[in-house]
Amino acid sequence: MQASLGVMVVIAVGMLLAASAAGTGDGPSPTTEGAKRAPLPNASSSAPIDCTAQLPPDLNEIHATVTPWKLDKFFPLTDVPEPSGLCYCPLTQTMFVVDDGAPDRPAGLYELSIEDCKVLRSLRLGKDLEGVTYAPTTKRLYVSDEEGDMVHVVDPRQLKELGSFPVSRFFQGKEILQAGGNSFEGIAWYSGVLGSDGGPGFLILLNQDDPTCLVWLDLDGLQLSQTARVLEYYVLPQRNSGELYIDTAHDELWVANSWLNTCEILDLNATPDVGAQWPVKRWEVLPGMAQEGIAFDPQGRLWIGQDAGGIARYVWAPQSTQSK
Repeated sequence: MQASLGVMVVIAVGMLLAASAAGTGDGPSPTTEGAKRAPLPNASSSAPIDCTAQLPPDLNEIHATVTPWKLDKFFPLTDVPEPSGLCYCPLTQTMFVVDDGAPDRPAGLYELSIEDCKVLRSLRLGKDLEGVTYAPTTKRLYVSDEEGDMVHVVDPRQLKELGSFPVSRFFQGKEILQAGGNSFEGIAWYSGVLGSDGGPGFLILLNQDDPTCLVWLDLDGLQLSQTARVLEYYVLPQRNSGELYIDTAHDELWVANSWLNTCEILDLNATPDVGAQWPVKRWEVLPGMAQEGIAFDPQGRLWIGQDAGGIARYVWAPQSTQSK
């Protein structure tokens, strides 16, 4: 697949290119995915909307702000050749990463120490793992699997698979996710109210393409092995996005694009119509390469899982940028 039809990333060093692209200046806070939010907007939108009709004109330039992340340490992580999803679990005070597997090795979920990135435990799981997130309300890990559009549920304390469930490709009777396409590349949990249905929280899945969109899943009353219903969906402006992270301190959703080394920052308080494009609040340059995992530890350090191999850990160092 060609990368976004020749999109060029224009980097602004030491300055903001536009008021709409300005960052907060104080850096993302060390947060844990799962903050509460208000009921989802427009949950009762009547007619399904054609995803492809909502795509904007091709973006010829992306004005992305450079942020002062400084490399703290790089971990080769030879036991996990292709880190494809990453999350911090406060229950175990460790990181979890998934490897999507290959013909010569099984896919798996790995627990890592946050001090030296040492593999503590591992679990063979699924077939093509791409994302992992922790839900504090259920005390479970949820792992996205491109094979069969599945989500696996894991007890992080026992590192035991509890079951799995498929995800519906339909919304209000219309197929919105194409069968056989590149499926769920990222996953994030948001606690709070599930629209009008209530419930302990919901999952957001990142569908990589066909189309590239965010899918909200209704887990209220869902039993393992049952098909999860799509509650809402929203189109994204760039194809082949690779990871999700929720910054609860700022109520923002990060969408990493590993081909462009950028991150779309979405305002979770925005209220687009169901099926429409979710507006981008700003773009930021994302450190590392082939970024398919994003997480923060309690010290506020940014962890980037690189599908090309290894995990890079960064610290927020604005003084290093100002000194240049």
